[in-house]
Amino acid sequence: MAKHHLRRLSVNHWARDNRERSCYNSLAKTTAEVLPLGADAGGNVGGYGYVQHRKLERYMDDVNNQRIPLAMMVKSSPHAAVNTAIKAGFDRGVIVAKQLDKQAGWPLFSFCMPLFQLWQQHGFVEIEQLGHHRYLNLTLAGQFWAVTLAQALIQVITTATIKAQS
Repeated sequence: MAKHHLRRLSVNHWARDNRERSCYNSLAKTTAEVLPLGADAGGNVGGYGYVQHRKLERYMDDVNNQRIPLAMMVKSSPHAAVNTAIKAGFDRGVIVAKQLDKQAGWPLFSFCMPLFQLWQQHGFVEIEQLGHHRYLNLTLAGQFWAVTLAQALIQVITTATIKAQS
């Protein structure tokens, strides 16, 4: 992509020119409220995640018959802010320890260090320390597996939180 002069926006999105900024894709991975509009559009409003019907025919049938074209709605997790920070970080290709810990309200980055070290051994990430700042940088392999790694990290945190509460 870079050889063809496309500009990288995230680990999954590239742009030819300044018209493409991938705002929706970036905002959807944060705590920002995003109203879904269009077939297969997803968003988050008022603590609920929404997805419109995927098939255009079904979506248009609902719109034409003045029905809300809602395919799915789920209540956001109590850990939604941490989960979205993880998704946004993996989308950018880096998790910043200070930002993750701030969202979590506890030293989550350090808690996850054994997992990060394992990922580093397998070539998915590089753990970086610059003064007092720590980063988890995705390698090229990690960028390919970014969604899977983010989901795995969220699952580890969710499981650890459940065990700590019981």
